[in-house]
Amino acid sequence: MGWSAFRQTGLTFHNPNQSVKGYTLFVPTRAEDIYLIDMAGQIVKTWRFEDVEPGLPKLLPNGHLLLSCTDKATAARARQLEKDDYSDLELLALRLGGGYNTLREYDFEGNLLWSFSTATMHHDFHLCPDGDILAPHWEVMPDEAAKKVRGGVKKRGKQSPMFGDNIIRVNRAGEEVERWRLWQMFDPRKDPINPMVSRLEWMHVNSVDLSEEGQLLVSCRHNSRVALIDMAAHEITWKYAEPEISLQHHATFVPGGNIQVFDNSLHKALGSATSQILEIDPKSNDIVWRYQPAVPEQFFSGHLGGAQRLPLGNVLICEGTSGRLFEVTRKGEIVWEWINPFVFGMPDGRQFTWIYRAYRYPMDYPGLQGKELNPEAYRGLNVAHGLG
Repeated sequence: MGWSAFRQTGLTFHNPNQSVKGYTLFVPTRAEDIYLIDMAGQIVKTWRFEDVEPGLPKLLPNGHLLLSCTDKATAARARQLEKDDYSDLELLALRLGGGYNTLREYDFEGNLLWSFSTATMHHDFHLCPDGDILAPHWEVMPDEAAKKVRGGVKKRGKQSPMFGDNIIRVNRAGEEVERWRLWQMFDPRKDPINPMVSRLEWMHVNSVDLSEEGQLLVSCRHNSRVALIDMAAHEITWKYAEPEISLQHHATFVPGGNIQVFDNSLHKALGSATSQILEIDPKSNDIVWRYQPAVPEQFFSGHLGGAQRLPLGNVLICEGTSGRLFEVTRKGEIVWEWINPFVFGMPDGRQFTWIYRAYRYPMDYPGLQGKELNPEAYRGLNVAHGLG
């Protein structure tokens, strides 16, 4: 979706008869603040932490905030890294997109309760029922393994290392208790890198989820694969791939065992640039539900994006590159839309309103009960950004 710096922002549409009422949590890219907004699109709570840049926040049922982040000093050094400088792999990983080096848990008031740090974590994390956390993690693949991987854009001159993906499991004592090396599970010939993507990475995992039965679900953007992993056997049991999806994001389990995917559809021959939300039955590979507007060009995010299944079947969609959040029904009707007014600028004058992902928490969500969520407490901030 194209967007103008002069477009209307904030709440642009709301059908209260069909929307799922609640509060929406997100952090704009490069922002210092994490925001929680109400159905009127007004800010009711913010968090800011002086020593870290926020990545992806999730609100837990106990009201705590679980957050991926990067300490500001390391983030600043990573942005100064030259494009073809491969001397510091930790900093290079932070330049790949979605990288972070710390997981933290805060109480609702912003007091630090727990922290874990290790280089080259990225994109997503999942809180297990026992309190352990699953997170994607990059490591440099052996040259012999990397040379076998097909696809990608081959460059002249000095070759970069190739990063492969793992999923690590970390306990609350800060110990890595298990690791699944995805780059040893995928086939270097049958699961090639997209031909338009750099060979700096093979998979680029951008989401991780866990079913009630203990199946691990991952979305691998650069080779356009969504896969189920047998955690005990350390092997792939199911894959969904191109041409059905292309450079997708945010694969999640939905009630009933089906899998929902934000399909960016970049580089996919659909006749026009359009993204889509798919619900896939992994037993048959059938697409049992799809969201795509009647005018396909009205929904597109070339990279970034997420889709959260809400009660009653509605879906909250984050059209990441335009900064547009909207909710649709099973019939594909838009019932709520909010446009990000928070813009970050680059030194060369470019402006962005990116949002990586957003989550809606219903009014009866346990973690919000008894909390003071009053837009009047943030009246100045709401008015300053056209939200009040």
